Amino acid sequence: MKPLRFCAKFVPVSNHVIWFETIVGVRLPVPTEPKIRFGAFELDRQTGELYQNGAKLKLQGQPIAVLSLLLEHPGELVTREQIRQHLWPEDTFVDFEHSLNTHIKKLRQVLDDNADTPRYIETLPRRGYRFIAAVDTPIVPHQPKPPDPEPGPPKPPWWRRKSTISVAVCIAMAGAFYPLIAPPIERLRRQRELQQLKAVPLTSLPGTVTSPTFSPDGSQVAFIWWRDNPVGYGQLYVKVVGNDIPLLLTRWPVGVNAVSAAWSPDGRNIAVCRAAGTADDAVYLISPLGGSERKITSTSCGAPFIGSGLSWSADGKRLAFLHPAADDSTELFVLSLDSSEPVPISTNCKKVILPAFSPRGDYLAWACADTQEIIPVYLKHLSDGRVSEIVRSKEVPGGLAWSGDGRRLVFSSGHESGDLWEVALSRPNRPEKLPFGHDAGDLAVSFNGHRLTYEQLHTNTNIWRLDLSHPQAPAQKLVASSRGQTAPNYSPDGTKIAFMSSRSGNWEIWVSDSDGSNALQLSSFGIRSTGTPRWSPDGKLIAFDSRIGAKPTFTLSIRVVECPTNSTSMWMAIMRQAGRTTANGSTL
Repeated sequence: MKPLRFCAKFVPVSNHVIWFETIVGVRLPVPTEPKIRFGAFELDRQTGELYQNGAKLKLQGQPIAVLSLLLEHPGELVTREQIRQHLWPEDTFVDFEHSLNTHIKKLRQVLDDNADTPRYIETLPRRGYRFIAAVDTPIVPHQPKPPDPEPGPPKPPWWRRKSTISVAVCIAMAGAFYPLIAPPIERLRRQRELQQLKAVPLTSLPGTVTSPTFSPDGSQVAFIWWRDNPVGYGQLYVKVVGNDIPLLLTRWPVGVNAVSAAWSPDGRNIAVCRAAGTADDAVYLISPLGGSERKITSTSCGAPFIGSGLSWSADGKRLAFLHPAADDSTELFVLSLDSSEPVPISTNCKKVILPAFSPRGDYLAWACADTQEIIPVYLKHLSDGRVSEIVRSKEVPGGLAWSGDGRRLVFSSGHESGDLWEVALSRPNRPEKLPFGHDAGDLAVSFNGHRLTYEQLHTNTNIWRLDLSHPQAPAQKLVASSRGQTAPNYSPDGTKIAFMSSRSGNWEIWVSDSDGSNALQLSSFGIRSTGTPRWSPDGKLIAFDSRIGAKPTFTLSIRVVECPTNSTSMWMAIMRQAGRTTANGSTL
């Protein structure tokens, strides 16, 4: 049987267009019996040919493979995932849903079958297919009695027998060790694949950009732009990827803000949460071309959520959204667009964030931000309602999105700025850091999985000194870098300055000379909640707060000697001197 030739086109990041081509072989089941008959039809599985009343029908290739697989399990459900694994290798890039639907349609045309009143192939929605017709006993052709065997060849020499045994032992050992070496090999392959990706700026707008969401084809992205005033003027915009001019969709007055957005799978609407602190707070639908909005459900959007608070189901019939309750908790609801009735989802969380339907429609994910120490991410199996934990983050995730194939979850490690990670459903609680993306917040993946976009927070906060004895003199910049420096504290003798800085990628404790020189990093916890350094009166110790482990507060000597204390936890609000958020895009 001729192999199938499959081509796919990657959406370009620049003006270069990348094509690739591969050969995919059709895999027919190894027949235990060569022929199977059902009704007036007969399938020869050795030749891959279908006959009706002895006449050969024009059907071959993958539709024959699908029919043969269904006949192997008459009366039983054959899932879409089983068919995908049977027809295509794991590393094959193909529009599986479209291809399978085409094969089933061809089979029904040849068999004169009907999807509504099936005689042969029954569809089980979103699950798979079942062959419901009676299958006759396979036809086994008469085999004549074989002639008496001729005398066999002479016994091979001893060295050849030992070579055969050695090869067999090597094959057996390789099979035994394969389950151990396969996962590391797969991770290395995945890392090499990700290293080929390149992040490029998607927006370069002043102010703050949040809640990115792709159009179904990945050619456009909608987002909320807070311009130069992130406190009271967030509006919904949409732009074509590669075009710098965004289109304003909402024209709400100052004080009425958009806080979350999600593009519907059919591309006709964008759901946006409108926040005004009044009875008009609700989720609205608006066309990506602009126009009037349509209210679909009321909810309090009085404060921006961490990441996006909206997510569409794969079929576009349901919308998950968050609702702040009176007791300061945040609840998760799913709205049916057919009945307009919101249904609460049991999460066992006080503060739910980042709802995300899977692209296959089989899971609903969310994160629980009840504490600052450990943030679990859960999956609800929509088929039976089971809830399982997929990963635990040491920090509040800033964004959560599914890969295009629905096999992985991508998330950022901090709600203000962090690294990008992914966790495979087959390897729960084993996240892998992505080799691109830093200072990332909310994120989104296109429906076809070819593109990922994330918001990136840029801050540049420096430490200055003002001579109080000469207040008219200009301030002098002491500690500066391209990242953030804050919470300065002089040592008792005035020769040192302790401060917190994110120049290493995380907020850590640093110390420098009084003129800002010779900066030295003291802590290396690798998390983003370490800061507020304070010198002890004798100048030998520095106390600071850090959200690591069970004890929230530690002391650290300037010789990097860790001394736990029983003092209470300290918090502070960081005022940014200058900052902006942009969205970066990567092609997946």
